[in-house]
Amino acid sequence: AEGNKLLVKGLTGSTSASSPVYPITSTVFQSTAVWDATNGTMELTSSAAIPASTVTVFSFTLLNPSSSQGTGVTPIVSGTGVADNILSTYVLSAETAQPTFTSKTIAKVVSSKGAYDHFTLDFTASQELATGTRIYVTGFASLSASAAPGSPTFFSSSATGIETALWTGTDLILDLTAPLTTASVTFGLLTPTGTDASSLNIMAMSGSATLIASTLLSSTAWGGGSEASSWGTETALTESSTYQ
Repeated sequence: AEGNKLLVKGLTGSTSASSPVYPITSTVFQSTAVWDATNGTMELTSSAAIPASTVTVFSFTLLNPSSSQGTGVTPIVSGTGVADNILSTYVLSAETAQPTFTSKTIAKVVSSKGAYDHFTLDFTASQELATGTRIYVTGFASLSASAAPGSPTFFSSSATGIETALWTGTDLILDLTAPLTTASVTFGLLTPTGTDASSLNIMAMSGSATLIASTLLSSTAWGGGSEASSWGTETALTESSTYQ
């Protein structure tokens, strides 16, 4: 009936502050509930009668604990005339899965010795990468001496959150100025005067901590060719591909 109470308990450890008007989403419960952070309970009030044997859906968001609770806690639901029912899930564990690159490819046009190589890098992470994250592309080992540290020869990005890049002389660094999960960037570097068979890797850092460990981006003999290739022709390189 309208006005009946439903209590979700066992939600201990959340850092969300207690509130008598905590927002929830539902078609059969009022839009706010009573959240008691100390006792870990959320009390909902029905806004309409709920027929028997009807699937009822409601949702709300709670902040995770500041430290891990192992596998988490098991919520229990009870209501007016309804006995306790243990929900078959664990929540509020505060365990964060390590992000990975779910895709990571690079495409390149090989130019003549002493000219420029044109690269397009595409990557997608399994989780949103926060502002301040640094993406490193490493393995450009044998560049011409004239490719000094600084900015790459040219740079463009399709992603809001990557506006510039830094070239160290061996590595390309992308600084995230906004959160993102996927990006495509294009940059140019001076081709080595000799052949460089380096393997390119990608990694992500958060401050001094490794967020995503270095992983193979491509295996490529990427420079020093005597032939000039068309700038409009790119060959895609994946983790297992080799460009000869």
